[in-house]
Amino acid sequence: MPVSAEAQSLFRGRVMAVHSGDTYRILREDGRLTDVRLWGADAPELGQPYGTTVQQTVQRLVGGKTVRVSVEDHDRHGRPVARIEVEGDDLSALLVRRGLAWHDDVRAPNEDTLMRLEQQARGAKRGLWARPNPTPPWEWREQNGASGSPPSENR
Repeated sequence: MPVSAEAQSLFRGRVMAVHSGDTYRILREDGRLTDVRLWGADAPELGQPYGTTVQQTVQRLVGGKTVRVSVEDHDRHGRPVARIEVEGDDLSALLVRRGLAWHDDVRAPNEDTLMRLEQQARGAKRGLWARPNPTPPWEWREQNGASGSPPSENR
């Protein structure tokens, strides 16, 4: 499915809120507030183990900072799903490398870098991988009826 021209938009803005490890409210340079879902990474939900830790860590990484947002798609709620760059670093890669998120292989199936970073984090038992058998957020959402999305969209 081709991505619309609107979906491929690029903007800069300041992160005003970190709703979860992978969803943020950004004040765009044009003054609009936009909720953005991070592309390529799926972080634990707030109600699951490690979810609050990830949210707090992401708050320290991006809270109040200016980021570059490159919209790749939109989710079923109309939110942009975007690559986010903070201080020159790709946020998805940063989170996956630190063991703070899974590689989102549904939205970013051929993203070799994120696949490799997840495998390295798993092998090193970094972050959530220090826990035995962490539950992926898409499974947790399905089991807990969170987000109201069908299982295929929970990832």
